[in-house]
Amino acid sequence: MELQFTQEQIDNGYILVDSEFGKQIGFTSDKFSKNSYLVKDDNLRMITLSLIESLHEHKGNVLALLQNIDKKKYSMISYSVINKRLANILNKFGFCITTDLNFIYLQDYYVISSIEKEMQKIIKTLAVIQAKQTTGELKTRIKRITDHLQQTQQEFTEVENILKSEKE
Repeated sequence: MELQFTQEQIDNGYILVDSEFGKQIGFTSDKFSKNSYLVKDDNLRMITLSLIESLHEHKGNVLALLQNIDKKKYSMISYSVINKRLANILNKFGFCITTDLNFIYLQDYYVISSIEKEMQKIIKTLAVIQAKQTTGELKTRIKRITDHLQQTQQEFTEVENILKSEKE
């Protein structure tokens, strides 16, 4: 049975297979079933991976879809993943599983954002540079970046704690 979507759902961000945005990210009927859909929130720059049914398993279509969404600089979220294959793909792509994301009050989902991926790259690059025992100005700049990252992480933790206290 094929799912039916209302115009209101489409107007409110539902991305259907073969829609204009769907085609831009490779979400097409040659790769995914017509029941598949995503939900886009332009204000949060986030796409919810609502229902993804690949027509051809083990062909890399889901991973390519995630990469295309990431290239458009959208964060992604997937709720309560029960399909182990999808869970493995999400883990390989760098998703983290969490049970509490305070700013949107949801539970049990995988989440990744472009910002998190960029931070992971920066941290890995800094580790490699530090391992080369840099000196002089470069060492000073690396220290300044590392200190800034730590300060940003502390601020983020403080914001999380405020949101938790407001939730209670």
